[in-house]
Amino acid sequence: MSFTNANSLHNPILSPLVSWLMCAHVQNDHLRAAIHSCLDQTCQNFELIIVLNGPIRDEIERSINFWFPSHEKIRLYKTEIHHLIFSLNLGLNFARGQYIARMDSDDISSLNRLAFQSNFLERNPNISVLGSAYNLIDEDGTYITTVQNPEDNTSIRLALLYTNPINHPSVMIRRDVLLNAGGYFGGLHAEDYDLWCRLALDENILFSNLKEPLLNYRQFGVGAARRSRFAYATQAATQLNTFLLTGSISWLISALISTFKGFFKSVRPKAVTWLRGGDE
Repeated sequence: MSFTNANSLHNPILSPLVSWLMCAHVQNDHLRAAIHSCLDQTCQNFELIIVLNGPIRDEIERSINFWFPSHEKIRLYKTEIHHLIFSLNLGLNFARGQYIARMDSDDISSLNRLAFQSNFLERNPNISVLGSAYNLIDEDGTYITTVQNPEDNTSIRLALLYTNPINHPSVMIRRDVLLNAGGYFGGLHAEDYDLWCRLALDENILFSNLKEPLLNYRQFGVGAARRSRFAYATQAATQLNTFLLTGSISWLISALISTFKGFFKSVRPKAVTWLRGGDE
């Protein structure tokens, strides 16, 4: 196992307010647009950490350096390990911001996203995890619909029993909370759900979602990936683990429901391998 710091650029911001955390294993126009949306924020107190993984990581590095030459806010890291959870933890290890803002490599953040979320967390020090509503877009970027998630902590915790009520690429989370949780665990298509469930074990960890849509979330491939047997298996495993830790029968029922869905409602695994550029 090895990784490479692929960015030789100097980074004068030693303690940025926010660290964007993005992973990429595909080089395309979606990636370029995603990076643009991170760099063009109204709040400029950030660094952008991009972990390049998989077999074409060198090609992606060359493209990013061509698109954004000498950009002081970009920090690139490379690894041959093609797995999202490893890449997220690798990027988290090098993040310096007080807040971690997640971003997928084929989505587009609104230009005021960092300002909205960081201001909210500054005003609400009791909130640890902050997501938002999001706009679904198709592969070409055409608007489909706006998705609203439950907004308050109680509603989010209840929704965790049967679904994922926090859109991962829309999230800003306090870095110390994420580090204290041990970073990302989970499995394929469930690293975020696993994290929310682990954090929910601590009653002092509070969740919130902003009603403003701060992300354009590309729908292409997501539905099949989230309905795959892999996804249901890892979700059921997280729910069963939470049942064993808490003794709450509700989590056992949730695990049984996810298992049932995995057998009778899932799409075939071979059809959903590596469907999204950022959701590996």
